[in-house]
Amino acid sequence: MNAPSFSYQDWEMRQLPEDKILEEVKQSVQDETQIAEVIKGFKKYKADKKQMKGFIYTGLGSFVCFVSTVVTLWNPSPELTNFFLYWMTSIGIIITFIGLYWIFED
Repeated sequence: MNAPSFSYQDWEMRQLPEDKILEEVKQSVQDETQIAEVIKGFKKYKADKKQMKGFIYTGLGSFVCFVSTVVTLWNPSPELTNFFLYWMTSIGIIITFIGLYWIFED
């Protein structure tokens, strides 16, 4: 017996709440365990998307911090040292922590 396929992306694009998704699944699936698996799969899909977004932000913030460190050590212009040392590092840390929030949020 083949289980019907559901499009998690379609549900996400339509911004359906969980109760509407549950109704839609119940129309095509009768087995309670399959319904629970579909809902669990959708929740995992959403969590994976948030986690991926978090890793991208964390990588970007780390890169900004790295560039700030290299430019500060290179010291091409003493007038810009404060900008790269304090502003760029602060921006990189903020972006990194935003990424960590997206990774570890429930």
